[in-house]
Amino acid sequence: MDSGDLSRAFFDAFRRRDLDTMISMMAEDVRYEIPNVPMLTSRDAVREMYTTLFEALGEAEIKLLESIAQDNKAALILSLPGSDEAGGSIFHQWSDDGLLLHYQSFSRS
Repeated sequence: MDSGDLSRAFFDAFRRRDLDTMISMMAEDVRYEIPNVPMLTSRDAVREMYTTLFEALGEAEIKLLESIAQDNKAALILSLPGSDEAGGSIFHQWSDDGLLLHYQSFSRS
């Protein structure tokens, strides 16, 4: 899979709240950068963060509006719950063997 396919598959797992699939797609030492949150540097820390996030989101839907990929990097443009407008974006960097190395999110504000 190319980086665009990997990022879309990761986002599809996110939409399904399939945390096991998401974690399996990450390198052990994945780096997660999210605004206003200390950097996460392990799959265990990311699992804990998503468990809390999924509880907070409930059934709210975040939509993928656009995906742009080049080499081992991809950017996703997302809408926030209740909106069809761009509300944030995510950057992914993938290893040659298809594991997520770096995740960075950006809010619109």
